[in-house]
Amino acid sequence: AKVAKFLELKQIKGRDLLEDIRSRKSFRNPDFLQKMVEHFGIEQYGSCYPRHIYDYEDLHASDMYDKLEQQLEQLEERKQVEKLRQQEDEQRRAIVFQRQGFQRGVMSQ
Repeated sequence: AKVAKFLELKQIKGRDLLEDIRSRKSFRNPDFLQKMVEHFGIEQYGSCYPRHIYDYEDLHASDMYDKLEQQLEQLEERKQVEKLRQQEDEQRRAIVFQRQGFQRGVMSQ
């Protein structure tokens, strides 16, 4: 009903809905988006694709952003551990050449 009222005001008086919203004090409220979503029943995670092509509600939990980020962190951690393990193995296998010097006045028998 409120949207219809604003559309009528736009047609009759030339008022702009977006300008009316932007000029309000409540627009600067950090909870504005959440209030608009609740008030107008907006499906904020929706898609422009038809549901038979893409349905975001059918996504597996592991496909959500926070889970993907967690998986990426675990993968990076495993890579670091493997890299450290390889470096340790290389250090253990490395042949250390030491220069043997001669001391003056000492003769070996």
